[in-house]
Amino acid sequence: MSSLRDYWSKRQFRKEGFSGGDSVVLRSALHLSRNLQDIPFPERLGPMERKEISEKIMARMRRTSAFRRSLCWKLDTLVEEERMALQEWGHISVLDTASYDGSHLLLVDDGSASVWLCGNHHICWNLFWEGLCLERLWKQVSRWESSFTNLKYAFSPVFGYLASDLGEWGSGLCISVTLHIPAIMESGCYDEVVGALQPLGLKWCSEYRFVSLEFVPVVKIFYDRSSKTLPKEALIVLREAILLIAAKERDVRNQLLEKQKLKIWDRVSRAWGTLFSCQLLPASEALYCLSSLRLGVDIGWCPEKLRAIIDHHARHLLRGTLWLWAETENFQSEQEDAERARYIKQFVTVENCPIFS
Repeated sequence: MSSLRDYWSKRQFRKEGFSGGDSVVLRSALHLSRNLQDIPFPERLGPMERKEISEKIMARMRRTSAFRRSLCWKLDTLVEEERMALQEWGHISVLDTASYDGSHLLLVDDGSASVWLCGNHHICWNLFWEGLCLERLWKQVSRWESSFTNLKYAFSPVFGYLASDLGEWGSGLCISVTLHIPAIMESGCYDEVVGALQPLGLKWCSEYRFVSLEFVPVVKIFYDRSSKTLPKEALIVLREAILLIAAKERDVRNQLLEKQKLKIWDRVSRAWGTLFSCQLLPASEALYCLSSLRLGVDIGWCPEKLRAIIDHHARHLLRGTLWLWAETENFQSEQEDAERARYIKQFVTVENCPIFS
């Protein structure tokens, strides 16, 4: 089949019809992992054993309508940058190189869903969608899981679904929502918000104003495999946290606009100028500038169409995905920054120039 670079160029870099998230919530993701009963966990298997189990599961999945036309990638045949790109998009996790031997990834054509076989777990379903849509993702993964009734999972009535890491025992479910909160992170109330989330059992990870908020149900919160609804505890906790953060972010933005409007305008206009004219662009600076432009969209200074463009292309600026787009195999630091600058100029144009109001 074609290379991962060909796939990404044809489908992801030219993706159309993406509407973008709202002013705070960008993206929802759901990961559901399962291990098979009476079979050692993947890390205890040799490459040939992982390959054999992976191919058996894959053959069953290929008979279902959801994955009949999916693309298959043998992860041990991919180069480091290709695996890095899959990590950046949430389809696989970071493992040592040897652990990818015998592992496969089934990828739905538009990149919105995948199944990782014999990686951290025997099976890991991954689903992604713009905005806040946890129920939709849960219904989809439930349909997929229920279609494999002949698979017996490692399950304990006391501890839930089992994994090699005791900290992952429970539901096998990881829900994450990516948020955009530049005002909170600029205003000094960041620690206050993080402190409010800790008692709720939420993990918080930030990257240049794009924040991933994860809820991972563990031992005390897991659902029965026959259940077709999202675990109430997970949904309630995560939704309450998102509402809290979104309300706080909008309140802080309004305060900043009242007191520091010129300073915010300077930040937005400088960001556009940097992206429009740069020749070398490090990833951290690129994401900070895109965050500033997205804030400009929310305020009304930048065209609304720029929101969807930023939401879709921001991940393409990370090293692995950028390598797929670049027309070079020699990807040293300076070359990477040059390619990133070249890539971003495709959509940061005069037509998208911010207008102060």
